[in-house]
Amino acid sequence: MRMKHVTPEELVKMNAQTERASLELADARPDVVASACLVAIMAQGAGYHCTAEDQMRAALDSEG
Repeated sequence: MRMKHVTPEELVKMNAQTERASLELADARPDVVASACLVAIMAQGAGYHCTAEDQMRAALDSEG
């Protein structure tokens, strides 16, 4: 997912790309997908890691 500068606004924009990026990864049929930008997740507040995980899982599940 793209991010040009580490600002609160850019972190929000980056996280907004979770579904799109997950769908693109689904084309490769990976066994594991992980998000490695802890700052972007933490910047969205407590519990956002669950939201991001749910978004990734739903996108990947929709692609089988």
